[in-house]
Amino acid sequence: MASLTKSEWRRRILARRESLTPAEVERLSAAVTRLALRLPELQEPSGVVLGYFSFRNEVKAEEILKKIQARGGRIALPVADRVRKTLVASEVYALDRELITSPLGIKEPAPGHLRPLNPEELAAILVPGVAFDLRGYRLGYGAGYYDRFLSAFFPRRRQGGETPRPVLIGLAFEFQLVPSLPPEPHDLPLDVLVTEKRVLRPLAAAEA
Repeated sequence: MASLTKSEWRRRILARRESLTPAEVERLSAAVTRLALRLPELQEPSGVVLGYFSFRNEVKAEEILKKIQARGGRIALPVADRVRKTLVASEVYALDRELITSPLGIKEPAPGHLRPLNPEELAAILVPGVAFDLRGYRLGYGAGYYDRFLSAFFPRRRQGGETPRPVLIGLAFEFQLVPSLPPEPHDLPLDVLVTEKRVLRPLAAAEA
């Protein structure tokens, strides 16, 4: 199992995830939401929380964003830059009125509601994915949008020390956790993983 390639993990996990019924997605996502909203980083975020609208039976992050906004927090969604194949964070004021479905089939802010943010305004990023390993590495769909976004704006180190960056929170169903994924040199491990069963802090565990 641990020796599977990225493409093999992707096929296996996507098949499992896409077999979920709508009721199962709702039930499991609700459990993830409850645990995520207890995270100190999301209780009183110091800046904007970038989330996402679920796609292909992903964990539904919408309720997390709604709760954060109801508490008075600021939220944003990614907009796909299909030329550069990366993402732009855009602040959202009304999730029920400001979104369209993009050509990729994902809900994102409509052109008339784009409010691009400086990456330094982000306090936390809710990161979707196909699979995650116990070190915090993520496997996406293969297009590289999130990889480019995270590696471009939040490199691990810059000359002179650590680069301040938002906390990276992966949302997953428990079956999306795998023993190990082969990381690329540009990959950033996530700080927190939240499933319907538990919260993991891979980097904290590695440094302990």
